[in-house]
Amino acid sequence: MRCDFKGCPNDAVSRVVEIRDRAVLRHDRAICAHHSDLLWQSYASDSRKGLGKMFELAGATPFELELLMADYQGGLGKALVRQVGGQQLVHFPIAYVGASILYQSVLGSPYNQFTIHAVLKKVVEGFGGELSHVLINRINSEGYFEATTVFLKEDQLSEVRILPSDGLALAIMTGLPFMVSDDVAIRSHEISRVKL
Repeated sequence: MRCDFKGCPNDAVSRVVEIRDRAVLRHDRAICAHHSDLLWQSYASDSRKGLGKMFELAGATPFELELLMADYQGGLGKALVRQVGGQQLVHFPIAYVGASILYQSVLGSPYNQFTIHAVLKKVVEGFGGELSHVLINRINSEGYFEATTVFLKEDQLSEVRILPSDGLALAIMTGLPFMVSDDVAIRSHEISRVKL
């Protein structure tokens, strides 16, 4: 398959979806490595403020999904989130399946009700709890993000560990805030200069 950019003779290596305020801005495009790099750099240098709902949580900031890049060749893709009301960017690696789930969650697919994300929400509510937010709260020793889904039951907060991509899909499907701890946001900037 050829790159979707007009006149580009190169083979596509990734699928790209651009998102604003939890809605698809530009649908699924297949692009080559050169145009993937250019698009990534344009987002990295873009200084506009992120859209989305504000949510207050001590030591964390709300972010929203803006760009998904899924690798055709089995490698890890990237998810890029932008600070709500700010310019800070955080990105994390994502498998092709995770990118597909995120894409379907943004589209509002009727099949979303059958995903593990919808089941998690029903289980928490079935036990009398209420989902509060998703939080990327740690970078492990290999440099990958870790996240939790936080829920409230009988005035007590509890957490369930979740992959960041699954947490983001859950946030999109259920309207939850997607938070990044301030420590992770600072460290992710340092790591991004090395890893991607």
